[in-house]
Amino acid sequence: MIIGRMINKTNTLVRFLLIKIRFTKRIKVQNCFSCNIKSIRVFSIQNGGIINVGDRFRTREGVKIDANGGRIEFGSNCAINRNSICVAHKAIIIGNNVLIGPNVCIYDHDHCFGKDGVMSNKFKDGEIIIGDNVWIGAGAIILRGTRIGNNSVIGAGTVVKGDVPACSLVVGDRKNSIRKLDR
Repeated sequence: MIIGRMINKTNTLVRFLLIKIRFTKRIKVQNCFSCNIKSIRVFSIQNGGIINVGDRFRTREGVKIDANGGRIEFGSNCAINRNSICVAHKAIIIGNNVLIGPNVCIYDHDHCFGKDGVMSNKFKDGEIIIGDNVWIGAGAIILRGTRIGNNSVIGAGTVVKGDVPACSLVVGDRKNSIRKLDR
């Protein structure tokens, strides 16, 4: 059992070193040895994207972190649970001591759409900033242009867009809003 843990930690370190060598200046990883070995494959950097990861960063299986031309920054002591996704075309900045539950989606962009339908290669983007000591519950969705203040809690299944003041609790009892598209 002890030998198995040592092998897993060695494999994790080797994977991080390979990621660091491949992306050299575009990824900064600090003391992050509590990442699950299965989740280390999650880093994806395209189109000049950058990922910075602080001390004591922890992930579980199935997490995807994708800097597609954007910048993703995690502060110290952040944890991301199973099957969560974080995709940046512009910027996603996450503070210290942030806990992200399972199946959380964080996107700083939307597809453009109009009367002609969805334009698959055009996006609207807006920076996402998540403050310190924030807890994001299971299945929450954080959309472009969102700022979440320090010491806040986002309830499970909540869709968040816009400003959330510090020390707030946001729960997902929003009603559906249906409107016609401009023709």
